[in-house]
Amino acid sequence: MRNPPLARALFAAVLCVLPGPALAQKAPPAGSSNPPPIRPPIRVPRVMPVRPGLLLNRPPLIDDGTAAVTLYKSTLEFAHCMSRSHPRLLAALLEKPVSSHAEELAVDRLLRRTSGCPGGRLEVSARLLRGAAAESILDNFAVPAPDRATQVNSAQVADFTTAMPSVDRTRDRNSGNVQRFIECQVLLAPGLARNFISTEPGSSKAEEAATQLVAATTRCGNIEAQAGPSQIAYRSFLAEGLYHWTRASASGRFS
Repeated sequence: MRNPPLARALFAAVLCVLPGPALAQKAPPAGSSNPPPIRPPIRVPRVMPVRPGLLLNRPPLIDDGTAAVTLYKSTLEFAHCMSRSHPRLLAALLEKPVSSHAEELAVDRLLRRTSGCPGGRLEVSARLLRGAAAESILDNFAVPAPDRATQVNSAQVADFTTAMPSVDRTRDRNSGNVQRFIECQVLLAPGLARNFISTEPGSSKAEEAATQLVAATTRCGNIEAQAGPSQIAYRSFLAEGLYHWTRASASGRFS
């Protein structure tokens, strides 16, 4: 779980981006516009698959874009199947700190409860499984969300950041930065985020939706996830962020 200071910092950042009238902000003095500082792009962690039942400390990396898309599609198929038989196990995985030992145990528990799903033949990345779990659960949510937010309040941000899982920084130094980036994107453009994860992974429509989302949230920063494995990993982060935003939203409900 995330702490209140991070929620306040994220809220302050979003206030700087949303239209002033919706938030009753004062207009800046004429001629005082200052461009935001240029920040280096955020790097998305590389896709690391592990085989069922094996909790590897240093699993092999996937560098090929086609292989990453194929892996994510098979993981989505598995997650959709598990959402029908063991939805609570999927939700439990999304509560675990990212890159933690508890996450490894949750993945292992999922793969041992396949119940007719293709888990026994699946090579799994914990990162992609988190995203696939989020996407499969979101399929059961009916949440009206504008493409671009016109207003947001501190309570929404606090609920959202509290719902987001923590990151085990002793094992993972990158995921926390990616999470903050996608939190900003989801708050500013929840509908566009949903449009992106509703596309087929690796398709031209996915590329178009990702480009549209990034263009609408440029003030969130920059991220190195234009294509290949990085974009698939980025999609998994975004799906999980949207899941927690939906769960924390007062308008979210299971359909």
